[in-house]
Amino acid sequence: PLLVLVTLGTIEACAMLFLKQTLAIAAFEGARLGVVQGSESFNVEAQSQLILTDHAVQGYSISMQPADPRTLSSGDYMRVTVTAPCSPNSLIGGWFYANMTFSESAELAYY
Repeated sequence: PLLVLVTLGTIEACAMLFLKQTLAIAAFEGARLGVVQGSESFNVEAQSQLILTDHAVQGYSISMQPADPRTLSSGDYMRVTVTAPCSPNSLIGGWFYANMTFSESAELAYY
């Protein structure tokens, strides 16, 4: 039983590391697109959603600051934050990470 518990815990920890990395990638790609001249908020959100959907992340939310990338001036920063709960994204039912939420952000400068 102890070996099974350790094995399941290891699998769950790896799944949560994968979730955190996916959130970080989605936030970075959204911010990267947000600092492109002429980009709009739906572009940023669509880019992040594409990655999250491709990795089957469930229950996520995406926020941007500023909410409209068109308001950025040279030297301003675009910040994208992606958040997802652990339980629906767990491989074994979220026993170890119940009621936890992961959040990752990326911030890039507009030039």
